[in-house]
Amino acid sequence: MAKNNTSGAGGDWIATSGDSIGTGPDRSRRQCVPIGRCGEGDAVVMKKDASRVASLLAGLLVVGLSACAEEGTSMPSAADVQRDAVQFLSRSEQVVNVPWKDIPEPILEQCDDGVRFVYSAVVTVDNDAKANAAELAMFWRSEGLSVSPSVTDFGSRGNTIYAATAHRDSGPRAAYQLSVISVAIEITSECAPGAVDDDDE
Repeated sequence: MAKNNTSGAGGDWIATSGDSIGTGPDRSRRQCVPIGRCGEGDAVVMKKDASRVASLLAGLLVVGLSACAEEGTSMPSAADVQRDAVQFLSRSEQVVNVPWKDIPEPILEQCDDGVRFVYSAVVTVDNDAKANAAELAMFWRSEGLSVSPSVTDFGSRGNTIYAATAHRDSGPRAAYQLSVISVAIEITSECAPGAVDDDDE
């Protein structure tokens, strides 16, 4: 619809119908609404004004999308999560004074956003399971993990199991299982891009 403006009582107006502006008996006057001041006969809404509005809205949309992208957090790399898990396993092993073996190869598990790496360190050795479990739980809490311990007594030597799981919002998760004849610590990395099948290629 073409829009023109006219002047009337109370200021300038914009015509809103498709008829011509006129005051004579054979000219129909369009319905008008007030606008800002314009010269008589000038077009009120120009194509270039519409283009400017469209450009402004597009710019605002781009800014908004960019801001949303900046607020998101990127997923850590597979190398980063493996490094963090191995370091956390090493520090956890230092808490329990037993002859640990070399860092084991990880088992890959699929997760919602990719793959995670599970490191399980197991030693068969006589030890004070109750004290070692308490030390591990204390250390993990000092690292910012929430620890959920449990004790299961099977009624015979070596069959009292001290276990726990530990997690936090970011970083590796942990678990332990100890008896008087064995110590096991499991560290699970964060999720990283990839798939379990990638390790076979």
